[in-house]
Amino acid sequence: NVFYVIQFLRTLAVDQSLLSFNMGHMKWVWNVKEIRVRGSITRNVVEMIQQKLEALPDNIRKLLPIVACFGASFQYSVILRVLRHFNKVLSLSEADAREKSLEENGDEGAFDPAYFVAFCESEGLLIWDENRDTVKWEHDKVQEAALSMADASEFASLQCKLGEFLIEDAIQHELE
Repeated sequence: NVFYVIQFLRTLAVDQSLLSFNMGHMKWVWNVKEIRVRGSITRNVVEMIQQKLEALPDNIRKLLPIVACFGASFQYSVILRVLRHFNKVLSLSEADAREKSLEENGDEGAFDPAYFVAFCESEGLLIWDENRDTVKWEHDKVQEAALSMADASEFASLQCKLGEFLIEDAIQHELE
């Protein structure tokens, strides 16, 4: 599975610094013993992605299951409306959220939709096609791992709240 190989190599090289390219010798370098000692690399791609998601900032992790409920791909405008709603729910003003950016505020701007999507894209989780105004998961296994971050009771409640909000939002937009 090509996706698994890419995730495995990314984990070794980026997340755990166990694989690198030696420019002086023009070859790849790794330490098999250290890879075995760390033992955190799994054969299951979903588990490997879950481990990566667990290391993300809290505010990003909290939003991933919400975004995973949107499906494999969705309009950016949907995430924009939902995250604006969560800004209000979480007592973040829209002005504060808008001012925060990836470059200036690190992980603090996670409730800004553009920041959230850009951060997730830089982590290899989402792909944002600005021309089509769509966002999609890098792979269905990434979405699956994000969905698994919420327990069953949380997930059912989350789906209900999200559904209620989207219905209310659609009615409001139709009235305008």
